[in-house]
Amino acid sequence: MLELKIDGWRKGIRFSSAHITPEHKKCGRLHGHTYAIHLRMRGKQDAFGIVLDFGIITDTLKQIGDEIDHLVLVPTESNHYSNLKVTKKDVKFRVIDPYTGEPKEFSFPRQDCALIPMPSTTAEDLAKYVYGEFMKRTKFTTDTAFVEVGVDEGYGKGAWFAESWE
Repeated sequence: MLELKIDGWRKGIRFSSAHITPEHKKCGRLHGHTYAIHLRMRGKQDAFGIVLDFGIITDTLKQIGDEIDHLVLVPTESNHYSNLKVTKKDVKFRVIDPYTGEPKEFSFPRQDCALIPMPSTTAEDLAKYVYGEFMKRTKFTTDTAFVEVGVDEGYGKGAWFAESWE
């Protein structure tokens, strides 16, 4: 079994996005990060000595990051976003201000938003999201025992997600 590693900072697998995480006081205001996507994978080599082509891995991860780059991340399964309304023109929702306890209304042009089916836009949930997208899009050519995806929300701090296949 061999292990492959992709470092998103070094390979340029990054995206910058804005988000609101009202369940966390400091992050309950609109703000953004430059994120990096990483991957670790273990598997068997094929007849050519390859577990999975590095180009396939990096291209897939870059594509996922590019799809949410420079957009406002909106979690469509959040208990903290109320009155979420999506039209062809805009995305509107309400959150409770973590400092004042008062509701705040947000409205963004639809083309400036990425609607993501997850409960929040924390690094933890983004790691789960990227993992799921990577697994859906990737055709594995050998027996793969383990895939783990990490998302950093700045250099040196991030979250990793993996599912056991055993």
